[in-house]
Amino acid sequence: MNVVTGVVFAILVIHEIDNLTLSALPHVRDNGSMPLFFETAGFTMKCRILGIAPFLALLLMPMPGAAQTYSVREVGFVDVDVKPYRLIVMTKDSKSLEAEKKRLGNEFADSNIVLVAQTAGPKTLTPLKKPVGDLSKPRWWLVAPDNRALAIDGQTRPGDLLDSPLRKQIQHELTSLLSAVVLLESKDQAANEKMRRKAEAVLEQVNRIRRNLNHAPDADVILLTLPVADRARERWTLWGLGEDVEANDMPKIAVLFGRMRRAGALFEGTDWRNDELFGRIVALGQACEDELDRKQFFDTPLPFKWAPDWSRHVELPFDPLDDKIKAELAAILQRPPLAERTPRRLTPGQFEFAPEVAPVVAEPVRPAAPAILATTEVGIAILVIGIVGWIALGLSVLYVENRNPRRSNSQKSA
Repeated sequence: MNVVTGVVFAILVIHEIDNLTLSALPHVRDNGSMPLFFETAGFTMKCRILGIAPFLALLLMPMPGAAQTYSVREVGFVDVDVKPYRLIVMTKDSKSLEAEKKRLGNEFADSNIVLVAQTAGPKTLTPLKKPVGDLSKPRWWLVAPDNRALAIDGQTRPGDLLDSPLRKQIQHELTSLLSAVVLLESKDQAANEKMRRKAEAVLEQVNRIRRNLNHAPDADVILLTLPVADRARERWTLWGLGEDVEANDMPKIAVLFGRMRRAGALFEGTDWRNDELFGRIVALGQACEDELDRKQFFDTPLPFKWAPDWSRHVELPFDPLDDKIKAELAAILQRPPLAERTPRRLTPGQFEFAPEVAPVVAEPVRPAAPAILATTEVGIAILVIGIVGWIALGLSVLYVENRNPRRSNSQKSA
């Protein structure tokens, strides 16, 4: 709309300049020349200015631009709509309590585990809804965002809750990939191999079409594996996924994204359809629109600790720590499911596969515009100068007409 308004505005300005020329050079009219576009008899400059004013207002009116869209993956890096893990510590007296807070406080900085310390008596109920009993030594429980609770023995180090080789690898992958896909191997080796082949086939399809997604990083998604032999070492990783340390009879696959969030339930066994895993992954690179996305994708995250500058290394078009961004994304995740959601492409057949090697067409070398003229600020400044100049021209003509009413009347009678 602003383009059309600008064209009309330009025509009217040219017409007024033409009329001003005729007023200043009356012999042009005597020679039979007509205004450049049209001439309206009987209208003073004041009326013409008032007629152009609405177009000027429309020209200056800010037009609603395309709303910023965020992918499911991008929203997953922002700390909204997620509850932390809670490390519950119970001691028998305040002195022991302060000692535990001092010992553990720094351990859980820059992590999604918060320390909740309290004094208790033998009959105080634990997060497992049982009396705490003996408090000769401090007692600990880890409570997940979904309220699952597990007692922690005295042999567990705080670092074990936050870090492990697999979680380090997952975190590294999530920094620059669309998602991390983890195969949890089972006791059945044949099922493990079948699961691996299916998952790798799906990831091959994902990597072929990821360039067709508007919000996908330019790096291939790979399959990570947790062997049965490493399950004990990854006890807290498994617990964050809702799994036990003991190996299952069938393998499972977890899809993670953002700040170690789980994208929905795990794929179990080998009977799932390839399109289901494909759709789960590629949806992370498409727009996050409403509460339905929150329910489908934003599942419990893994417990983990991040480096203070981790967010700077993540490929994102915005700052995930910006409070305005957090407020905007929180509002998106609270919107009720939209009646008309953006259609998503969730199967390989919905994507047009580009040729492996596209023909290269040489483009003619175009002279580059000076950098200063290519900035928005300079364009706005030129627009403002033009508008101010036109207003000054109109006011000058008004002043001349008010000083020379006879000339205006003679023009009307002509």
